[in-house]
Amino acid sequence: MIKNWRIPAYGIILAIALYYYFVPRQAARPPQPEVVAAPTPAPAAEIAIPDNVNLGIRRDQLQSVFERAPYKLTFEFKPLADGRSRMIGQTMDGMTKIDLIGPPEGLAAAVVTANMPDNNKLAQVKNLNALMNAAKLALPDWTEGEVWVNANIPAAFQSGSASTTIDGRTLTMSVTPNTKILVMTIIGRNPN
Repeated sequence: MIKNWRIPAYGIILAIALYYYFVPRQAARPPQPEVVAAPTPAPAAEIAIPDNVNLGIRRDQLQSVFERAPYKLTFEFKPLADGRSRMIGQTMDGMTKIDLIGPPEGLAAAVVTANMPDNNKLAQVKNLNALMNAAKLALPDWTEGEVWVNANIPAAFQSGSASTTIDGRTLTMSVTPNTKILVMTIIGRNPN
């Protein structure tokens, strides 16, 4: 008989405990909900951006902010049909999209498309933050920008659009008909 029977017994107990700790048991875990990506928001219509406008900001001023948390948009270069420069950034879940139109040294426009579903409050909060931040970054001298955006989102959903002009630059929010997709367009001013 083994004199120290406790050592092998403790070893067996330890091995069993480690086995049950590291081996997944499906019955003990509740089923995880499947994550389904939202449909990609698309603007209500092609937005006409004049050739000779300028927001007065560089592309990287917006792109670098939206590439980081909490937005984490992934950007790719997709020129417009007329050949003008455009970077499109989109979240992994497809709930937020931003088009940065114009050359890197001076954007002509920024278009933020945000899906605002009633059943997803987190998406609404994230997209509200994205809309207000885009207005603040694209129009840095407009101190009331965040307040205006927040106050006019309900107006846009009710009437279909809301618009204002800030120092020759136009900010418009429109809603894609029969959806909860909000499109905010900021177009630069004509320097002439």
